[in-house]
Amino acid sequence: MHSFAFFALAACKEAQGVDSALPATLPTETSTVVCEHEVPAPGNDSSPIDWTSDDSNLTPEDAWQVGTVSDGFSPAYVQTILPDDENNAYFVFKSDAKFDMQIRVQNSQNDFKHMHLFEAPDRCLGEQVEPVSEDIGSTYIESVFPVKKDGIYVVEIRVPGGGFF
Repeated sequence: MHSFAFFALAACKEAQGVDSALPATLPTETSTVVCEHEVPAPGNDSSPIDWTSDDSNLTPEDAWQVGTVSDGFSPAYVQTILPDDENNAYFVFKSDAKFDMQIRVQNSQNDFKHMHLFEAPDRCLGEQVEPVSEDIGSTYIESVFPVKKDGIYVVEIRVPGGGFF
């Protein structure tokens, strides 16, 4: 009976001049979403004012767990050590409010290439968040990103050739 109702609906749509995008058969299985980069939980504690990590935050899966940030928060200092053969450092946090978050990274020794922010719903690295503003100099990078209440985010900082920042 279900097949007949499905066929009748498709025939009715075509008869009315509507392009039918209905499948020839009903799906029998549900699809599974695969998470390519699962990030760690950001933690529930309030974020420290300084984001300092060791050199173990080189992939999204190993992002340094910053904690939860509140409205108006901006880290005063962001620091890590990248081995010479590494280019990226990652930090994961949760926002408890909707606001524009400023992140500034600075060091006189490095040539920063970019800082990206990614949404991480269900701790799965997702879409890149476009900055509200961005300023890149030879010794610093500063970006302002819109964050949502209860959103989980991953910051990616790219410094070719590694080093300390």
